[in-house]
Amino acid sequence: MSLISGKSRVRYLRTLVLQVCGPVVSVEGSRRDLQQLVQNDVLDGIVALSRDFVTPELITPQLTAFCNHLYTLQDIYDVTPAERIGRALEQAFGGQTHALQHTTIVLISRGAHGVETTAFAHGPPNSRPWGIPVPACGKCGGNARIRVDSHDKKFYFDEEVRIESEKQGADKVAVVMTKRARYICDACDATAKVLRPKVVKVWRSPCLRHFYQYPYPTSIVAEWAPAGESSDTDPTDAEKPNAKKAAPKKSAPKKSAPKTPATQAPTAKEPAAKKAKYD
Repeated sequence: MSLISGKSRVRYLRTLVLQVCGPVVSVEGSRRDLQQLVQNDVLDGIVALSRDFVTPELITPQLTAFCNHLYTLQDIYDVTPAERIGRALEQAFGGQTHALQHTTIVLISRGAHGVETTAFAHGPPNSRPWGIPVPACGKCGGNARIRVDSHDKKFYFDEEVRIESEKQGADKVAVVMTKRARYICDACDATAKVLRPKVVKVWRSPCLRHFYQYPYPTSIVAEWAPAGESSDTDPTDAEKPNAKKAAPKKSAPKKSAPKTPATQAPTAKEPAAKKAKYD
């Protein structure tokens, strides 16, 4: 029983899994009550779902795998309780795009800065970048007809990405992430361009593409521009390696003055010959 209760670092985890609909964490009052349970050291972690209406058949297999990883496939001496829960979530939901597109997983646990609420999500670049809900149009207010056009880039991390085999001072890890996204409203043709929020990080395994985690809740703040206008300034052509530059204008050829027939200058011998003729 001493391993179950108490504040010792080495003990079995006290984890609550809520397979219920999203308002249990999306509503601020309910979320604060759950955070208080972790703050008072009643629980080590709480796992919940963010979708308003959850289909249990899509989530039950992954939650079962999460419990197996959490209680049977990890050494209790390995890492802190919060890290063990996060690791088990990544192992159970890693690569499960269909489950994470259905709902985002929310973890409430104690971190380095107190109680932290973290979302684990899958973010398809051309439908839901970074796993954050698509914002409503800032011009017409609709969100049902928003298209997304994203651009991926390879980022290099040394501190934000942690791998089990990675040692301190090792080479940086290359991760493909969505760099920026452009939202287009088909209702009013307004557009908005957004860079990757700094709070968005990738999962520990870089081989998982477009799997992100970020503080919950996080929303996209975008400045929408009307149709025909750009929401921000694009890089100049000099910054774009493949940009086509305008050809320099050709100047008109200069007109030369008309040539006049050249008069033949007398040679040096002609004056002497004329002088001899008149002598």
